[in-house]
Formats: sequence, C-alpha cells, structure tokens
Amino acid sequence: MGMMTTALLAISAAQGASQIAGGMYAEKEASASASLQEANAARLEAQAGVIDVMKNLRAMQDDRIINIAASKTVAATAAKGIEFTGSPASILVDTMTQMEIDKAITQYNFEVEKGRVMTDASITRIGARATRAGGKAARAAGISRGMTTFGSALMLAGAKGSFDKKYVNVGGKRTLVAPDNYYLSRAARLP
Repeated sequence: MGMMTTALLAISAAQGASQIAGGMYAEKEASASASLQEANAARLEAQAGVIDVMKNLRAMQDDRIINIAASKTVAATAAKGIEFTGSPASILVDTMTQMEIDKAITQYNFEVEKGRVMTDASITRIGARATRAGGKAARAAGISRGMTTFGSALMLAGAKGSFDKKYVNVGGKRTLVAPDNYYLSRAARLP
C-alpha cells in the first residue's frame, strides 16, 4: 500500500470518526434541549393548577361579596321600615343577577386561561418528543456519513473484495493465502 493510499485512509478515518462523533453530539444536544422542553411543560401544567386554585378562591370571594350586598340591601330596607316587596326586592334580584353574571364571566375567563396554558404544555411536550427523535436521526445520519466516508476511501484505495479468499496450488494442493489487500481488509473489519 502506497503512502498516498495510507494518507487517504487516515484522513478518511479521521473524517468518518468526526462525522460519527458529530452525530452523537447532536443527539446529546437534542436530548438536553428536549429535557428543558419537558421541564417547561411541567411548569406550564403547574401553572394550570395555580389557575384552578385562583378560580376557586375568586368564586368564594364573589359569593361572599354577593351575600354581603344582599344582606346590606335587606338590612337597609328593613331599617327604613319598608316591606321587602316590590321595588326593593326587584332591585335586590337585579343586583344579585348582575353579580352572578360577573362571577360566571370571571370563572369562564379562568377556564380559558387554563385551557391556553394546558395547550401550551401539550405543544411543548410534542416539541420535546420531536427534538429527541431529531437527535436520534442526527446520530444515525452521522454514523451513516462516517461509514460512507470511510467505505468510499477503502474503495478508492482498492479494497474491493476485502473478504475474497485467494488460493494457490502448492505441490498439487490448493492452499489459502492472504489476498493482495489482506491487511487493508482486516482494517475495514475492525469495530
């Protein structure tokens, strides 16, 4: 094997190893990125839990405000000696109805916000899975490129039939001998 062939194989082996290492690095980088995305999704899910707690607290506060308003209206009417019928009762019903509508709107807004946050969490988890898959594909592509680079160099160097056996007749007996590219073919079989 000539000096140029040896140099070609050495350079190709280095390039192939570099491509394989690059693919493996890309997979590790993708895995780290996916882990961050999964942590972000968990944070978003926790935020959705906080929104639920806020919704329940706000509902209790609204109920308390509605009860206080009703009590004040009844007490003010009774303090004036007016019977609680007609206009005072109608005003109380209208006030309480409006407060219940406001409460329902607030509860709906909390549900919408929670839904948005949970959607963001789901999208983030999907992104994490895609990032991991992309990392695995990058690793496979790096290995494939590296092996192709090295294999192409072997072919250029004349390593055709690297597993061909060569026989010669010695004293009427067929004897196995190392082919011309024996040492090159051994290098190709190394892990």
